[in-house]
Amino acid sequence: MEILNSKFQPPQLPAILHRERLFRKVSAISGKALITVTAGAGYGKTTLARDAVSRLDIKTVWIRLDPRDTDLMVFMACLESGIRRAFTGLDDHHQKSSPEQSILKHNPRLVLKFLRTLEKTVQKETVMVLDDYHLVQENKTINEALELMLLHLPAHMHLILISRREPPIRLSRLRSMNRLIEISEADLSFTFPEIKDFFSKIFNLPVTDDHILELHEKTGGWAASLVLFRYALKGKTQGEIETCLLGFKGSHRFIFSYLEENIFETQPLETREFMMKAGLLSVIDPEFCNRVFQITNAGIILGRMMEDHLLIFPANENQTLFIFHHLLKDYLAEKLSLEYPVPELNALHQRIAQEIEPDDIFEALFHYIEGRDYDDAIRVIETHELKFLLEGKIHFLGKCLEKIPGTVVENNPKLLFAQAKLFSYYGSPREAVLKLQTAYSLFKKTQSNEDMVKCLVDIGAQYYGSGYVKEAKLLMEQVLSEVNPSSATYIVAMTYLIFLAAVLGEFDASEKYTREAGEVIAEYPDFERCVALALINTSYAYKLYISGDFEKSRALNEKLLKTVLDLKAESVLPLIYYQCSATSAALGRFETGYDYGKKGIEICEKINLRDSKKGWVHIAVSQNCMGLGRFEEAIDHLNAGIEIFEMPCNRWGLANARHCLHQVLVEQKKPDQAKELLLNSLDIIDGYDLIITEGILENSLAALLIQEKNPEEAMDCLNRSRHKVQNAFFYLFENHMLTARCYLLQNLHSEANRHFALGMKISGQKEYFRFVREKFKDLLPLPETGGPGSGSNRFLSGQPVLSPEKPAPLLIIRLLGRFRLFMGKNEIYPASWKNSKSLMILKYLASNRHLGFIPREVLIELLWPDQDFLKTGKRFNVAMSALRKILEPDLAPKASSAYILRKKDAYRLCENDRAIIDIEQFLYEFDTARKLEYTHPGQAMACWTAAESRYEGLFLEEDPYEEWCLSIRDRLNSTYLQVLTGMLRFHEKNDDVQACIVSAKKILKTDPYDEGTIRKLMGFYAGLGNTAAVKKTYTDYQSRAREMDCPVNPETTELLKKLTLNQKYIG
Repeated sequence: MEILNSKFQPPQLPAILHRERLFRKVSAISGKALITVTAGAGYGKTTLARDAVSRLDIKTVWIRLDPRDTDLMVFMACLESGIRRAFTGLDDHHQKSSPEQSILKHNPRLVLKFLRTLEKTVQKETVMVLDDYHLVQENKTINEALELMLLHLPAHMHLILISRREPPIRLSRLRSMNRLIEISEADLSFTFPEIKDFFSKIFNLPVTDDHILELHEKTGGWAASLVLFRYALKGKTQGEIETCLLGFKGSHRFIFSYLEENIFETQPLETREFMMKAGLLSVIDPEFCNRVFQITNAGIILGRMMEDHLLIFPANENQTLFIFHHLLKDYLAEKLSLEYPVPELNALHQRIAQEIEPDDIFEALFHYIEGRDYDDAIRVIETHELKFLLEGKIHFLGKCLEKIPGTVVENNPKLLFAQAKLFSYYGSPREAVLKLQTAYSLFKKTQSNEDMVKCLVDIGAQYYGSGYVKEAKLLMEQVLSEVNPSSATYIVAMTYLIFLAAVLGEFDASEKYTREAGEVIAEYPDFERCVALALINTSYAYKLYISGDFEKSRALNEKLLKTVLDLKAESVLPLIYYQCSATSAALGRFETGYDYGKKGIEICEKINLRDSKKGWVHIAVSQNCMGLGRFEEAIDHLNAGIEIFEMPCNRWGLANARHCLHQVLVEQKKPDQAKELLLNSLDIIDGYDLIITEGILENSLAALLIQEKNPEEAMDCLNRSRHKVQNAFFYLFENHMLTARCYLLQNLHSEANRHFALGMKISGQKEYFRFVREKFKDLLPLPETGGPGSGSNRFLSGQPVLSPEKPAPLLIIRLLGRFRLFMGKNEIYPASWKNSKSLMILKYLASNRHLGFIPREVLIELLWPDQDFLKTGKRFNVAMSALRKILEPDLAPKASSAYILRKKDAYRLCENDRAIIDIEQFLYEFDTARKLEYTHPGQAMACWTAAESRYEGLFLEEDPYEEWCLSIRDRLNSTYLQVLTGMLRFHEKNDDVQACIVSAKKILKTDPYDEGTIRKLMGFYAGLGNTAAVKKTYTDYQSRAREMDCPVNPETTELLKKLTLNQKYIG
């Protein structure tokens, strides 16, 4: 990724006032991780930081952020590039893999990798300045990255964050550790002595103390207004200064007027014209301006502006590039829009875009859109689609599309197609399909057949991403005859067809499509042929893998990997890394496979890919983790994959991820949970024609049934699965070996020998000897018998030892705050709930125990609204079974549960002797307090206090959007406010003012707009003589009310006047 040098140039400052008061704060940076400098425009944030670091004699890395850095990948690239330039004198960043984008809650490793780079590269005291952080802080992942970075920053490394808004990062830990310095707008405001020094020492202007005092009152110390007033005083006499001062107002709304009168209008017409046009540029290059504005003296004009200090600053050390002060830039933008007709302004943006496009397509796209040249904007997006992806500019592209009027987008099929691509990259195939369908309809009206076919192929790709594999293949087949064989669309379609046929077990069709594609590709030019072969062979490598040719698949994948890296076709890498990782796991090369998988995740994050391909890479990593014995890490990757597959409801991906999770559970000796997962997975893909996947799951289910000594059911599974996996050699081998084991369990040795021989024949052909040794060693014959299972390796038989029945432990359920569940003293943690629907059933039954038995159909509708009852009925049974197993792991299949009571087709939670629920206790204590308040206030207060202690947060706060929770949450929150109000009444009656203040603050924390409590709190403070707190309470509320566009009640304002005039408060 190419990053301009100007981005890392600290601003060149003119003569400035050294503000010792603030410098002392910054100079305390040793031992601190972060300094935040937060204030509105024009408060001198950048000037302070630049001056302070230059005086500290400390190594400085300065990074000037801009709106194009809002993608995490780009942001991290800037940080790494800044470090490289500062400590190596060069930046080879564009030759290496850029830092990767990450959803950090799952993968903090990437930031830690950057921190390791810091530790290796930065060996001395260094400060990194992130200027204009407010331009990127809307991206949550950037804030998360920064938080993680701050917690692990080397002691000799410090950050200075400059922003117009409070950075949305958690700083409490840094505060508590005394590793944070905060400089606010109030700190940056010039004091009286600083204003005096500013005019007398820096500008040598004759301003009296009275003038300074008046300036201080009018400007509030706002640096921008002081600077602009200085321009107004240039060349003025003492009398003229007084006249200027009388008319001067330092507020933001007068700034543009001062810029108009004292800077802009004082310039020659030629300079004014230039300034307005140059204000459109992020960086001003004189030669570029000459070409675009069709002039010859841009350098001379810029030189004069520098000499006159007209709010212009050099952007590089050589002073060949420049930037305008942001206030001047804002003014010029408004001025330009007023002075120039819209057509001329659009034409200017278009000329800038055309000139800049060869060097910066991102800036060009911005100007094409600003100039309403949507055709060229579409062309840039279409032509450079992959560049947006590879350079991490997806977020930027999305922002650009948002600027195009909705009517334009909705009527432009190519823009709709681009929007669909964005949805696809972000793992939202359903939304992508809707956009593609609309685009298709529009293309159809113009009879654009090639674009129509392209839409249909992409719709097919989104079907696959949603788990509709068969439908995706059918659609691709239908449009194949209409695709131009020389087009990129043909290669995309054939790549998918080879892959989808293999997924569905149609290996002959997959081979046929591979041959056909190869014949067509042979006629392509060299480069196009190389790219097309890479794509086609990526799918064919998967066909080899799923059919059981692991070694051939490995060899092809490793060859492909080298080719794709040479081609820099990074968008293909996730699948290749997945297949390299998966085949390595199948061959027992777990360390190698783990490394491949990790690289696959990195590339997904680098190109901002969140669709199902990333989910598959997580599965491959988990398979290698299992081989290495890292079961907890395997679970983490599988959960990450499941989360990706769940968003588009990709059933094929979900079934495979849960199949792998079942393997972990088997290793952890949790066969019942493993079995539930397999049954759930089979239910998920039922009716979707995923034949091989069904066969794989049924093989695994049979293995568990054999462990349960249930050969009859196991044999049924194996017989069903055998024809489904007949062309997938590994799973056919596994089926025969499991069948042999099943027959042995029934003492049917001849049948066991027959299937054992069939399995070993496949093993010899495909070299599955490792699996024979590791998974089926109990079947290996002894030399003297030659039959499977003879001798000591056969299954041991025996009866289970029964233990006396123990009473069921007490169930403790907490619904206030985050859900928590205890079985006696042992907590059941969220990770135990593999079936989210079973957890939701428990939450609902616990929340509504007072309603008695809940009909089954009510629960089904709650979990799967408006879905086919026949299918959801099966899913409900699986979910209910999973719930029973969580609560009572040793419960026999048809035994009655101690906790979940059933009456016909209705369910409820057991009574209070076996299950305690916090909301019931909370409401009981509230009701008791209300009854006792006026007869036994002391007892009532004890109940109020007990109820308050129960309320640990909003009802089921982890489920903010569950519709059934909303009314319960509101009711409980309202009850909590009544509890706090009851406590306040008690303290008022006992004249305990301090306790009243505490209770009032608790009420306002829950309901910050309770104006009655605001007035009470003001009165309490007044009773203590704390007038400052009275005012602060009022002003804080006034600010909150303004944010909500609500006027403050006149009663509250009148109360403020009375209390601040020391009049007695009557509550």
